[in-house]
Amino acid sequence: METARAGDCFDNTGTEQQTKLKPVDCGDGVFKVVKVLAGTTDKSGCDSAVNGTGSITYPQYNRVLCLSYQNRNTAYYAKPGQCVYGGPANSPWSLQTCRPGTFTVLSRTQGESAGSWCNSTEGYQLSEYFTVPRWPGQSMRLCLSMNYPDAMGRAVVNQCMSKSGSGSQVTFTAVSCGQANVVVTGRTPTYHDIAFCRGDGATWWQPPEYPNLGYTVCYRAR
Repeated sequence: METARAGDCFDNTGTEQQTKLKPVDCGDGVFKVVKVLAGTTDKSGCDSAVNGTGSITYPQYNRVLCLSYQNRNTAYYAKPGQCVYGGPANSPWSLQTCRPGTFTVLSRTQGESAGSWCNSTEGYQLSEYFTVPRWPGQSMRLCLSMNYPDAMGRAVVNQCMSKSGSGSQVTFTAVSCGQANVVVTGRTPTYHDIAFCRGDGATWWQPPEYPNLGYTVCYRAR
């Protein structure tokens, strides 16, 4: 590794504890050198590496290789606040422009973790885990929250809302009750369940690939 340069790619044929990097062509599932720190064994210089996920120190060469695991799922590199999307059937997950139907990354953890790790994250609805063979410390779990069309996506009973627009262009905004013109009277995870609202106004929405995150919300004028 004395001559490794930024842009070189390697496969780890060893383990996490005893890495053995073998030069390979760059592609999905390998490690790319994104930065080389010469004349030091301090790994902290890798903290600023773009899409950096790990590092290896070589004391005998007095250098550090900053590595980035190459994952076809670009969501693997997503940071809190960014948006991602992927289908539920092992589809690739990618970074996306934030819009209704995508997911916002609430938090992320690198390394081995159970799905329950996200349970304490406010707003959490789904988690996605990207594994890295022979180097579990490079695995990544994202805690995700659905991006709904408007505030009704997270509305609760008795919450005050401002309704604006008409027809298919109606939008609901969470406001103080002094500014509201409607109040939420019911909520069900069943899509388009007008009967549930018993004569009150109703609005509904459902993401095609995640129907369990859909809703019907009832409201009446204040």
